[in-house]
Amino acid sequence: MKKALTICGCLLVGFCVGGFVVGRIADRIYAENVQAVLLSDAALRATQCTVLLRGIREGYQEGVSERLESMLDFALIDVAREYTVGRDRYEAASNSVTRAREYRATYPHKSSLAPN
Repeated sequence: MKKALTICGCLLVGFCVGGFVVGRIADRIYAENVQAVLLSDAALRATQCTVLLRGIREGYQEGVSERLESMLDFALIDVAREYTVGRDRYEAASNSVTRAREYRATYPHKSSLAPN
């Protein structure tokens, strides 16, 4: 009986410690995946800026303007898809929509996404 209790106790301790260790490993893997996504996003933005700045320097202002307008369209779609009041803790999303609305009121643009 004593041997059975010892084995059960060891199994219970092993289960708890193993669960803790696996949980810590899973947290690290999750954090690494989030960091990888953030890195990819930063790299994409850097590439976009480089390409757009090169376009401006090489005299393609019209093409750059069109691309920026398109990027704004898609960014606003992303904001609308992800927006909830609870997620907008710092009002960054609502402020960006306000700025975009003011910009589009001043500089109207027919979106290529708009239905004909």
